[in-house]
Amino acid sequence: MGALESLANDLQREGVTLVVARLRTRMRDEFEASGLTERIGVDRFFSSVGHAVTVCSGAPPPAVPALP
Repeated sequence: MGALESLANDLQREGVTLVVARLRTRMRDEFEASGLTERIGVDRFFSSVGHAVTVCSGAPPPAVPALP
């Protein structure tokens, strides 16, 4: 976890937002225990890469077709 903490600090200093996608439950528990979840920000964790990219790019989510 030390390397991730260091990366998070380095990225923040450079003005880069770190996001995490598809984190497994076991690793999420480790992030929580180490304080990384709070350090990165709970709003920077996503269930899918696609959702992370959509949110970070500011693009609107894809339209869902209406049911007939």
